[in-house]
Amino acid sequence: MVKRYFVAVYTDSGCLIACDHKHPNVSNATACISQAGGYVVAARRGKFLALTESEEAQFQEAMYGHAEPRKANVPELGLLAEET
Repeated sequence: MVKRYFVAVYTDSGCLIACDHKHPNVSNATACISQAGGYVVAARRGKFLALTESEEAQFQEAMYGHAEPRKANVPELGLLAEET
């Protein structure tokens, strides 16, 4: 069985651009992100694969310092109208 590796990716003009490295883990690939909005995908035999839940948690931890997305704690200032 061929081992999974990870690549840093971003989009430009509708194209998916990936780094040229075969990173051994999610954290290493995250460090290779060079564009705003970059992400990490798994790969095997040259095909991109979705991250597993565990790998996604590793990505969130490496990017943002926590494993789960945080909810914004924004105070209600009454600036937006409520839909009725």
